[in-house]
Order: sequence, then structure tokens, then C-alpha cells
Amino acid sequence: MRILFHCPASSGGLAEHVHYQAQAFRRRGDEVTVLCPEDFLQGRDLSYPVLRIYGTAQKREKPGGFLPRCFHLARKTQAFLGVQWRLAWEIFRRKPDLVLLDSYAEYLAPLWICPHVALAKLRGVLYVANIHDPVRDFVVGPKWWHSWSVSLAYSPIRLGVVHQHLTEREVIPPHVSVVEAPVGVYDLQEAKVDPREVRRAWGAGEETVVFLSFGFIRDNKNVDFLIRALVANPGAILVVMGSAQSSTNKPLSFYRNLAADLGVSERVVFREEFVPDEALAGYFAAADFIAITYNRTFHSQSGVLNVAARARRRVLASAGESPLKSSVTRYSLGEFVEPDNLEALASGMNKLCRQAEGAAEIPAPDWDGYMAYASWDSNAAIISDAAEPLLRSR
Repeated sequence: MRILFHCPASSGGLAEHVHYQAQAFRRRGDEVTVLCPEDFLQGRDLSYPVLRIYGTAQKREKPGGFLPRCFHLARKTQAFLGVQWRLAWEIFRRKPDLVLLDSYAEYLAPLWICPHVALAKLRGVLYVANIHDPVRDFVVGPKWWHSWSVSLAYSPIRLGVVHQHLTEREVIPPHVSVVEAPVGVYDLQEAKVDPREVRRAWGAGEETVVFLSFGFIRDNKNVDFLIRALVANPGAILVVMGSAQSSTNKPLSFYRNLAADLGVSERVVFREEFVPDEALAGYFAAADFIAITYNRTFHSQSGVLNVAARARRRVLASAGESPLKSSVTRYSLGEFVEPDNLEALASGMNKLCRQAEGAAEIPAPDWDGYMAYASWDSNAAIISDAAEPLLRSR
């Protein structure tokens, strides 16, 4: 197949997902091209062709004042619409067999969906979407506009890829064929950073239990709950490695001030830095546990879990009904606690601390079982098998 990947994200979970998915399809012998921003996975050795046609997202603080906010919103809207229209043009020009979207996005769909509907109906282009979160709880604008946008955005899509069926909450329309495909485990380069040196840099002694919260900092990751849970766990420290994803989320200063107010500043380490691939294994090896503490609105899978699985580091996790919850509980990958519950989180942290000290026992993680399930080759094979009859029926 000639597959055109659409990935407007430069880094983070969506970019990583596209990277590994593109590699898997390439291994199958498919012709793969990834449309992406200029700074897509900077420094990464990519084994597939990329077209860096999307602009780099500029990180700006949310402006104050009515008119500056309007201009800021107008620029963001223009950039978003420009990406969607450029995608349609590249599909028209390149005539791929299949377009694989990095994610399902419904925002402002009435303003950009028309060319994609035309390409699907008149050209027979098969649109496939990675639907990481089939539950569309987050409403932008009036409810009627949100519902209309969701419906329109699905209209050209014939195949949706979910990580786990959540039948009671899904809003996927019946014309979309749905398949369940796992998120594969991520690769880690051989550690070029000494974990012992990293721990010393974090101020962690031999007896200290280190929890690492890694990746973009968003409100729904409940980093503030992790900081509060440290109060009841004096033998633990928390390393927060990442930056705020957007100006709509709490800034890093909020978490610093919270740690100071609670008297745990010395046990919260903030690292707002880019982590190169060659250093990632060392950072994960330096931590005792990886914190993936989403709130109850999260219904997807976590890329950080699949880095932790490769590094064989147990997790402290929370989320709504999701592939993340199913994976952690089914394969005993750590301690899963009730989301948005500080007492439960502090208790889970305490249990892992006692386990690290040898004072408590938790089930041994089934790393091999999870890695056999979480395969990128399986992901690509499932999508390919589901796409084949749809391509024949065009």
C-alpha cells in the first residue's frame, strides 16, 4: 500500500506513535510517507521518508486583554485550518491508497472537512484514524457546535483504530469500522547516562524511593496530587521532567509554589529540559517507579507506560476506564489506584515505597506477556487486514 501519514505534532506521544507505526508498516513492505512539522522528532534517525511541510508550533504565553486574546486565538485557528487544507492538497496531489491520521480531531470541523469528504467520496481515498480517545468529553464552544463538529469530522473516516473498546462511552458513528490494536512498546537506546550519577543529581540517596513523572505537564496528569501525596510518604521524592504543554494548562510555577506551601520543595525536583534518546534509558533506570497518574477523564493508552515497560520499571497509575488501566492491572505492571483520590494515591505510593524497602510484596509484573501483546508489528498487521477489504470495495 501507499500510505500517507498525517502528523502535525513535533514531539510527544502522538509523534512517537506515528514514528513506530510508520516503521512497522515499512517493515511490511508498504510505501510510507509522513507529513510532519519542520522539527518533527529532532535528532532522530528516521528510516522512512518525511515531508516537513507543517509549520513549527510556537510556544507562546496566553496573552492578557480581550483584543490580544482574540488575535492569539485567530492565529491558532489559522494555523490549524492551514494544516488541514494542506493535508487535503497533498492527498489530492499524491493519490495514496490510505491516509493514516495520527489522531481523530474534531475541532472546527465545519471549516475544514469539505475537501476531505470530497476526496473520500469522489477519489475513493481511504481515511484511517488512530482514535486514541473515543470518548469526546471535552467540549469546545456550544454543545450543538461540538456535536456537529464530532459528526462531521468522522464523515470521511472509514476505519477507526482504538486501543480498547469502551462501548458504553464511545461516540464513533456506525459507518466507521472499528478495530482494536495495541500500542507497541517503545525502543530505548543503550544507556549513555549513568543512573547513579542521575540519582545523585536529583539528590536521591541509596534509600530514597524515586518516582518519575515524565512528559508534557497537563492538568489531567494530576501532578499536584503526586506532590500532595509526598506529605504522607517522607521517604520518597518526585522528579517532574517535562514542560507545560500549552498556556491553557497550569505553569510549572504553580507546582513549585504548591511544593513550597506543603513543605516538600526539597523532595520535588523539576527538570524542564529536552531529553535526547540516548539519555532516556538512564533517566528511567535512575527512577524506582514511574508515575502515570491521569484523572478520570483519561480513556486512552499512555506512551510513557510503554517506555516504562521497555525499561522494566513498575508504575503508579490512575485513569478512567482505559487501555492504561487494563494493561497495568492485567499484567501487574505496578499499582493502579482510583483517579482523583488523594488518599488512594498516597496509599498506592506508600505501598510501592514499602515494596522497594522489602517491607511489602506486590505481584511480579508480567513484562514478557505485556511486550508480546504490545507489538507494533501486530498494530500494523491488524490495520492492514482491516483496510484490505475496504480498499477492494472502493
